[in-house]
Amino acid sequence: MKAEKREKQQSVVGEIVGKLKESDLSVLVNYRGLTVEQLSELRGKLHQEGSKVKVYKNTLTRRAVDEMKLVCPTGFFKEPTALVTSEKDPVSVAKIVVDFAADNELFQIKGGFFEDKTIDLVTLDSLAKLPSREVLIAKAVGAIKSPLTGLVMTLSGPVRGLVYTLKAISDKKSGGE
Repeated sequence: MKAEKREKQQSVVGEIVGKLKESDLSVLVNYRGLTVEQLSELRGKLHQEGSKVKVYKNTLTRRAVDEMKLVCPTGFFKEPTALVTSEKDPVSVAKIVVDFAADNELFQIKGGFFEDKTIDLVTLDSLAKLPSREVLIAKAVGAIKSPLTGLVMTLSGPVRGLVYTLKAISDKKSGGE
């Protein structure tokens, strides 16, 4: 019986380790006092970004964190803990978690891990204030496009002038006949 329980616990620890390794951003939160509807709302928002929130026992989460040799303050595991993991865009997930915490005072962010480094609430808040991936891509494309457009206009100017001149000459000759 004990061996069976130990195997199950080790399986859960392995699952948590896998989630932590696959995620660019993992956030530990205290969800105590939230309603089922509030948790469902959070899950829905996270699901849209390809992320998840799951509740694990603190002892098993602590074992997984220790197994990965991550530095983790002991306060992370004092209250009930849920693990939010991000597999796509960490900035979007940080925004969702920070905004949800601002709207729900019972939802408390304990801290988390960003690319194998422990982060606190201040760092997570800074991450949440960054523009989204799509906005950054749009800005990069705009920055690349703008000089190219200017170059095309500059290079096409003399050719356009020649075309207008030839058109004017053509119009003059056809009008004079």
